[in-house]
Amino acid sequence: MVTEQYGPESGFYARKEVFWRLLDQDPLMDNPDREDVRHLRRQIYERLQSPPPDSPSVGIVGSGPAGLAAAHDLALLGIKSFVYERETLAGGMLAVGIPEYRLPRQIIQAEIDVIRSLGAEFITGIEIGKDITISQLLERHAAVIVAIGAKLSRPLRVPGGDAAGIYGGIDFLRAIALGQATGLGKKILVIGGGNVAYDAARTALRKAVPAEPAGLVRIEKDVTRLARRMGERGAEVHLACLESLTEMPADLVEITEGEEEGVLRHNGIGPAEVLKDSAGRVRAVRFLRVTSLWDENRRFSPKFDPNDVTEIECDTVLVCIGQAVNWNLFDGVPGLSKDSRGNIPADLETGKTAHEKIFIAGDAAYGPKLAIHAVASGKKIARSVAASLGVSVPQPAGRQCGHTVVENYYRETGFERLWRSPPPVHEVSERLRSVRSPVERTYSLADAQRQAHRCLSCNVNTVFDSSLCILCGGCVDVCPEDCLKIVPLSKLLPTEELNRLARETGDSAENTSAIIKDEDRCIRCALCAERCPAKAITMESFHFQEKVA
Repeated sequence: MVTEQYGPESGFYARKEVFWRLLDQDPLMDNPDREDVRHLRRQIYERLQSPPPDSPSVGIVGSGPAGLAAAHDLALLGIKSFVYERETLAGGMLAVGIPEYRLPRQIIQAEIDVIRSLGAEFITGIEIGKDITISQLLERHAAVIVAIGAKLSRPLRVPGGDAAGIYGGIDFLRAIALGQATGLGKKILVIGGGNVAYDAARTALRKAVPAEPAGLVRIEKDVTRLARRMGERGAEVHLACLESLTEMPADLVEITEGEEEGVLRHNGIGPAEVLKDSAGRVRAVRFLRVTSLWDENRRFSPKFDPNDVTEIECDTVLVCIGQAVNWNLFDGVPGLSKDSRGNIPADLETGKTAHEKIFIAGDAAYGPKLAIHAVASGKKIARSVAASLGVSVPQPAGRQCGHTVVENYYRETGFERLWRSPPPVHEVSERLRSVRSPVERTYSLADAQRQAHRCLSCNVNTVFDSSLCILCGGCVDVCPEDCLKIVPLSKLLPTEELNRLARETGDSAENTSAIIKDEDRCIRCALCAERCPAKAITMESFHFQEKVA
C-alpha cells in the first residue's frame, strides 16, 4: 500500500502555495496580470477552506475520472476526501485504459496534483474487498462514493473460448500501461468494433512490431500492402467485428488511423469457435458471416449464415466485446442487494443506494460511457454527498440574460466555405516507435487561425427592431442562406400574440406582413445588418449570469 499525502497536517497555507505554483506552471496561466487569471486566483483562494480536524470525511473508491471529479468538488465544498485506488498509480481508466499515445500521462498527473493540493489524499495499491472492506470504510468515513468503473472484459462465450492466449482487451491495455508482460504473439486477432478494440489493436501493433529507422514506414494508399509489410516485419494485427463498416461504433478517426498503421479489418463476421493446437493454445478463430444484427423491434439479435465460414489464424486473441463492473467488493454489505442483472441499483441523479452512506458514480452507475460522462457524474454525486452531510451546497437561484450590441461586427470573406481540417498527425513510422509516441500534432498558427474562422458565433444573433423596419426586403435579398422571408400574417399559424399585433396595426392579417427567420440556417454573416437602410437590424451578443443562492 502506497500512501500519498498532502493533508491538513502540512498546513492550509502550504497547500495554497502548492496550488498557486501548479497554476503558475500551467501554460494557460503564463500571464498573471490578465484579469481573468487574477479572478480565477481570487475565486480559488476564497473557496479553499481547510476543514476542521474533526469534520466528516468521504471515502472514494476508484481514482478514475468520476472519483477525481468527486474529490475535486468535495474539496471546494470544504470536505476532506480519501481516494482509494487498486493500482499503484492514480488515474483509473485514464491511466490504465486510454493508450498513452492518445493521452500523455503527464497531463493526468498534473490534474491529480491539483486535486491533491486541494487536500484530497490518495491511497494507492489497496484493493477494496481484499485489503480493506466496504464495512471498514464505512467505519472510517461519513460516506463512501464507489467509482470503480467498468474494468471487467466480457468473456468470449464460444466453444474453445478458454484456450490459452485469449485475453480481455481491458486487461491487455492495463498490462501495457503498468509495464507488465503481455504474452503477445506474432499473429494477433482483436474481436470487437468499438474504440476499445482499436485501442487494443493499435497498442498491439506498437508492442508487437519492432521499431524501424524513421522513413522506412510511410502511409500507403494500398492499406493491404502496408499490412503485408507489417507482417513481414514480424507481426500482424487483425480486427474482426459483427458490424459493417458504416455500423461500427468506433470513431472514424480510429478506423482510418488504424488502417494507416496496418490493422487488417474484417467486417460482418461473428466468432463461432476457437481452434486450439495440441498444447491447448489458440491457433485460429472460426467466424460465421452475419446476415442481420437486429430483429424486427430493432433489438440487438445477430443472425449468422452457417455455410459462410471465415477462419483467421492467430496465436493471440484480444476480446473487446463489452465491459462489466466487478461488484464483489459489496459482498456481505448489509442493506445492499443486486438486481436481476447483477448490478447494485443507484439513483442516477444523486448516486444514492439502498445504504444511506453508500453512493455510486460513473460507469458503475450507468455502464460504460465516455470519460466526460464520468466527470459529470462525479461532480453531481459530490454535491449529493455534501448535502447528505449537512454541508451547504450552492444552488442556482436564477439567471439574468441579456443582449449587447456588437460594434463593427464583421466576418472574414468566404468563412462559410472553409472546410474542417482534422488535426495533423505524425507519420506512421513515428507513431509506431512506442506506445508513448503521440499520434496527433498541433495545428500551425496559420491553420489554427483558419479553423477558428469557421466558428459561426452562435452566441451572436440578428435582432430586429420592428419600429424601424420599413419592409423594403433588402435583408431578404442579400441573405446567402435564404433564411429570411417576408410573408403576410395570414400565412402564419394564428396565435393570440399575432392577432394582437394585427389589431395594433389597425389593418387586416392579409395586409400586414412579417419577417420570419430560420435560425437553424443563419450563419451570422451580418449582410442583412449591413444592407438595412433603416438600421433596424443589429448584431447582438447573448450573455447570461447565474445567481447562486
